[in-house]
Amino acid sequence: MRYKLLTLLCLIVLTVGLVNAVEESYIFKNGDDANLTIAVFNSDNSKADATVNCFLSIDKPLSRGQVLSDQQMTYTSTGFFNYTIPSTSLITNGDYPTTMRCDNGVSYGFTTFNILVTPNGIKSTTPNVLFYLGGLVVLVLFFVLGLIGLFKFEDYRGRFAFYWVCHLLFVAIVFICWDMSIEFLTSTTFVTGMFKIIFWVSTIAIFPMLILSFAWIFYIHLMNDTIKGFMNRGMTEDEAFERTHKKGRRGGGGEW
Repeated sequence: MRYKLLTLLCLIVLTVGLVNAVEESYIFKNGDDANLTIAVFNSDNSKADATVNCFLSIDKPLSRGQVLSDQQMTYTSTGFFNYTIPSTSLITNGDYPTTMRCDNGVSYGFTTFNILVTPNGIKSTTPNVLFYLGGLVVLVLFFVLGLIGLFKFEDYRGRFAFYWVCHLLFVAIVFICWDMSIEFLTSTTFVTGMFKIIFWVSTIAIFPMLILSFAWIFYIHLMNDTIKGFMNRGMTEDEAFERTHKKGRRGGGGEW
C-alpha cells in the first residue's frame, strides 16, 4: 500500500540568496513505500512549472549513510513534484533527514524536513507514553508482590500459585517492554530484538513448566500420602519422613 502525502507546507523559494527551510516530519509505516508529492512555489508564490527541476536527498537515521543522493523528482502537475521511495530503502525505524532542492536554471532554493518511519505509521504521543508506563508500573508492582508471596508461603499450593502468577506477569511485562521498544526506540533495534527473544523464550517455557509443575504436585501428594501411612502405623513424623526419603532431604515446601 502506498501513502500519498500532499503538503503545501514545503515552500521552495526560487531566488538566489534566499532560502526558506520548513522542518516537518512526514510519517510512513515501515514496510510500505513512501510516496512524496510536494507542492513547490516560486518566490512570487506562483506554482512552479515544468521548467523547474527538483532533486531529493535522504540520509539514514543517526548519520549511517544515505538512502538517496540528488535523485530527480517527477513533475506531476502544476506546482507538484513526486518521488516514491521504495520500502526496501526505509527498513530502519527513525528519522530520515531529507533535503529537497529546486532550480530553473536561473534561480535556486532548497528546504529540509524529516521523514519519520515507524512500525505502525503513527508518531508516539504523550497519552501513548503514559498508557504504556502506567500499565508497566502496575504489572511490575504485582510482580514484586508475587515474588514476596512466593518466598513467604511455606505451603506448596501457595508457592505453586504465586510462581505462575509471577511467570505470567513476567511474560506480560516483557511483552510491554518489547512493544515499547518498537514504539519508542525506533533506532535501537538490538533492544527490540532482546525483548523479543526474552518474550518468546518465557512464553514457550510455559508449556514444559506446566508439565513439571503438575508432576511436582503429584510427587508431593504421593510423598505426603506415604508419610501419613507410616505415621498411622505408629511412626513419628521424622521417622516416617526418613523412611520415605532415605537418601533425600526434607524440602519442596510441601506438607509433610
